[in-house]
Amino acid sequence: MQIVIFVLMLSVLVLVHEFGHFIMARLFKMRVEEFGIGLPPRARKLFTNKGTLFSLNWLPIGGFVKLFGEDMDDPAQAGSPEAFFNKPVWQRAGGNRVYIFRNSDQNR
Repeated sequence: MQIVIFVLMLSVLVLVHEFGHFIMARLFKMRVEEFGIGLPPRARKLFTNKGTLFSLNWLPIGGFVKLFGEDMDDPAQAGSPEAFFNKPVWQRAGGNRVYIFRNSDQNR
């Protein structure tokens, strides 16, 4: 039972941490593609708000924020002012590359 409580508390902490990334991205006018509760694969799309998909995922450990423009190789994202890599370094430096758990598909 203690392990279940520990995982639940850790998940809540990670979710709050990711919500901080979400708020800062919105504050700096970055497009947030997805805010996920849990880790992929996706179980259900909950709703969409201001262009952000909120999803529920199968692995109930924390969550993630997927920002538009994290993939520098995608030419469609290269010129957008909403793209992560087009923002000044001081706006990108808010801990965006510090992750506890990260899906390898998102780690680009």
